[in-house]
Amino acid sequence: ESAGKAAPGSPFAMLGQAYIFALEKKRAEALALIDELAATDARHPDVFFLRAALHSFDIQAGATRVDFNEVDDAWLDYDAAQADLTTALELDPLSPWGHAIRGRIRFGLGDLDGAREDLLKSLELAPGNNAVAFMAARVALALGQIDESYQLITKAIDLNRKDKYLS
Repeated sequence: ESAGKAAPGSPFAMLGQAYIFALEKKRAEALALIDELAATDARHPDVFFLRAALHSFDIQAGATRVDFNEVDDAWLDYDAAQADLTTALELDPLSPWGHAIRGRIRFGLGDLDGAREDLLKSLELAPGNNAVAFMAARVALALGQIDESYQLITKAIDLNRKDKYLS
């Protein structure tokens, strides 16, 4: 086994393969691997983050940040995603990705205060994510916090201009 490579069949190799399946839009295969990992190696937060993501938004190849393109209704399961995020954030409470995903889910479920809390926490942990700043601006607007919304949308636009990965 060379340095930097996971042993075939190991939890890390399975997790890597699940990410590849997710990026290839092979959602059923990704979920099958993640379900197996969750049953056997339940101490790795990425297992739960990925499963929550698969149940709540579309994962884009090459994404350097969290994007929020919702999945088809057949895959959407906010309850399952919230349960996985609770576990994931217990394992890794400083995950900007976990807070961003949970914030998006809370927004979708109408929990605006919870969404605001999670999205602002995600931005505190990783301030360069324009998609999270934009989502936080939407939440602030929905809460009637016009000044906060304006500041966040300005931040999102500024970050968008600086994002070399956007075409």
